[in-house]
Order: sequence, then C-alpha cells, then structure tokens
Amino acid sequence: MSDFDIRLKSLSPRKGKIEVEDYDNRMNELEKHKKKLVKHKEDINTKNKKAHENNNKILEKIDKDFNELKELNQKLLKGMKEQESDKGLEDQFKKFKTSYYDFMKDLEENQMQLKEYLETQPNELLSLNNNYYLSLKPISKGVSYSDREIEYTKAN
Repeated sequence: MSDFDIRLKSLSPRKGKIEVEDYDNRMNELEKHKKKLVKHKEDINTKNKKAHENNNKILEKIDKDFNELKELNQKLLKGMKEQESDKGLEDQFKKFKTSYYDFMKDLEENQMQLKEYLETQPNELLSLNNNYYLSLKPISKGVSYSDREIEYTKAN
C-alpha cells in the first residue's frame, strides 16, 4: 500500500462526516423551505377564502334587499287598489319611497364594497405572491435556495 493510499484512507472518515453533516444541513434547509411554501399557500388560500365569504355575504344581502323591495312593491300595489282616499295612497307611497331610498343607499354601499374587493383583493394576493418569490434568494447570493428549487416553487 502506497503512502498516497494510506493518506487517502485516513481522510475517508472526514469525508463521510462532512457529507453527512452537509447532507443533514441541506435536508433541514429544504424542510424549512417546504414549510415556508406550505405556510405561504395556506395564507393565500385563507385570505382568498375569507374574501370570497365576505363577498358572498354582500351578494346575499343584495339579494335579500331586492326580495324585500319586491315584496314591499307588491304590498304597495295591493294597498293602492284597496285605498279609497288620496291620503291613504299618499301614506302608502311615502312608506315605499322611504324604503326605496334606504334600499338604494344600502345598494350603493354594497356596490362600493364589491368594487373595492374587485380592485384590491386580486392585487393583494398577487403582491403577497410576488413578495414571497422575491424572498427566494439563490445560493449564489448567500441564501440557501437552489435555482431548481426556486423554479419548482414558482411553478407550484
């Protein structure tokens, strides 16, 4: 056995130790990256779900308001047929008019909320996604993400 072989054999345990330590460290980094990605997806999905729920509540309220206005209109028409005096008709109309203005006010508020949702929510989610992707720095910049890992994360 040559000196070179003896020396190489003496370094073998170090090589194994370094491989195991580097491997373990990298596996820990990858696990942290995976958890970070899962948390990011959960955050995005939670925010999106909450926004959809709020949006659906607004739509349900609008539907309910339209149904109430329709019922009120039917009551007014029925009441107008039954009224014999101008005073009674005027009172019926005032009730409808007040309800109609309240309905329009609520409808405008709901419309503003829906418009705000449409203008802000998609941009907020895109911004969160972009900020997350910007936080993925490659190993070449001193952070622990490989180029393939960044590509995989962006694809998923």
